[in-house]
Amino acid sequence: MNHSKSAWELLGVERNQLPLLLPVGYRDYRQVVTDFSQIANLIGQPVVLKGWCMQQGWSHGPKPRFRVTLYDQQELDFSLSLFCKAEDTVALPHNEDAAFYGVVMSDYHGRCFLQSTHAIALSLIGRINPVYPALKGRISREGVFELITTQLDACAPDCLDWLRTSIADIPVGKLRSAIECRTWTIDKLVHRAHWPTSIRQGEACIKVLERMAAYIEAHRLCYADRSEKPVVRPLPNGGFQGIPERCPFPLTGEQISVALSILDSFHKPTSSQGLLLGDVGSGKSYVIALVVAAVVRGGGRVAVMLPSRILVNQMHALFVSLFPELIPQLLDDEGKAMNEGPESSLWVGTTGLLHHRWPEPWDLVVVDEQQRFTPATRHSPSAGSYRDPNLPHDGARSMGFRDRHLPSHTEPSETDY
Repeated sequence: MNHSKSAWELLGVERNQLPLLLPVGYRDYRQVVTDFSQIANLIGQPVVLKGWCMQQGWSHGPKPRFRVTLYDQQELDFSLSLFCKAEDTVALPHNEDAAFYGVVMSDYHGRCFLQSTHAIALSLIGRINPVYPALKGRISREGVFELITTQLDACAPDCLDWLRTSIADIPVGKLRSAIECRTWTIDKLVHRAHWPTSIRQGEACIKVLERMAAYIEAHRLCYADRSEKPVVRPLPNGGFQGIPERCPFPLTGEQISVALSILDSFHKPTSSQGLLLGDVGSGKSYVIALVVAAVVRGGGRVAVMLPSRILVNQMHALFVSLFPELIPQLLDDEGKAMNEGPESSLWVGTTGLLHHRWPEPWDLVVVDEQQRFTPATRHSPSAGSYRDPNLPHDGARSMGFRDRHLPSHTEPSETDY
């Protein structure tokens, strides 16, 4: 271990974060056995065996083990087998008092042995001891334990100051209700998470601190770091009077009502998004045509994107048949206009629209939400989701339309509370 660095540097954290490296479990070193004749009565229980230790060396077999023998005050002996590396045996006690922790088990002959055995310092006997995860390839669990426990008291003041600053803007009552802790102070929670008086107490402290961390982050996202939505002009609306009469069949009252509802929902000074969901053949394209015509008539700029060239041509033909005076433009995949004529405020194309540099921003972006668009492509025109100057600006509103029968790519997930 590199002792030229501080404990928190070795652990990869700041000084004030070291006390927040919480245990992943605990070991109970309070049940101490000094009379080995009582071991048979403790099968299945974790115990600490304390006695005079003498090393016996390696025993050969499929898995090499290092053997030590403990002697109690009545000179009863108990043999222990340790699975360890040769360099670890240097630190094992020899010809001195020692303590070993493990779970008492018995074989089919009725002989007792200690499972998951490891040596512990005599100073830890009688306490609930924290277990920290190892840093793989760098620091063992014992090394992490030493670094944290030896520096815990020194780093605690900085940690507590940082925590108090983090919750300064949160109402105390709401915080205590959220973390389900109404009496304990922060310093007591942090201390008892590392050195509890019982395993249950330690686990409860960890849960409270985890809930506190989640609540602090949720509060920060909801209040402290909330960025204001960009203010944009309301969506232009010149109305779509006369357009329904140009359709080859009468539009339903529901189609006209949905179009009016969409225009009304977008009449706000902030960027927004919407989704039109309907069965195949339910007339979504005509609803879109009414909305597009109203926006362009009001002086707005509209981009309509579809996932295939066939659908692009169909939508463009529909627009030309319904409102040729708005001069709908068709953009190919190479970014070239397919129509000759003056600059238009209405463009139809595939995702090539995203990669074309436009002189003015869009007021409305319409996306066919078929799954041939990737998630990134579907969300790229959405307000606030991009900063690429080649894409529509973050003041644009976006609206998707999707066939109801298309499968969804997201699966519901369960959350444990």
